[in-house]
Amino acid sequence: MSTQVPRIPDTTVPPPSKWWVLDPDTNYQIGSNSYRNLKVQWAAHRKGNDLNHEPQWIEDTIHAQICARDPEYCTGPVPFKQTNGQPSGDPTLLSMGLGFTKETLKWIRGGARLATKEQIEYRKSVCEECPYWEPNARLGMGKCKKCGCAGRAKWLYNTSKCPVGKW
Repeated sequence: MSTQVPRIPDTTVPPPSKWWVLDPDTNYQIGSNSYRNLKVQWAAHRKGNDLNHEPQWIEDTIHAQICARDPEYCTGPVPFKQTNGQPSGDPTLLSMGLGFTKETLKWIRGGARLATKEQIEYRKSVCEECPYWEPNARLGMGKCKKCGCAGRAKWLYNTSKCPVGKW
């Protein structure tokens, strides 16, 4: 089964809510007069903050956020594009290692505090209902197909955020 995301049918026509995204890691709202400029500006913002700025991730997240706001504007879901035989939404071992390192450094810089029990339970329940969650991966520990985390460590860090902005 392939990972799917709703798609914007024509990126030359602005959606009803206009071209904007809310960065899930920085909570910074970025808007633009065109889809192309939005992609460029958001990638630059994320690169400047040392965050994932891979073009396919940027594109998929823009589509997901806009389609969540304006579902009638979008088509889909459709499969992710394939890259080297692997769905582009499935993180590589290198990107997972880098992601874990960045999350851990952010957590340490933030005081190395754990999330509350309520936050952990909430995060877990959201992930378990998410279409990107693979519950049987990693010997039953589960895995997020967007960021590659096994959930447990990411749920525990009080500074962690969902890669698609669900928590």
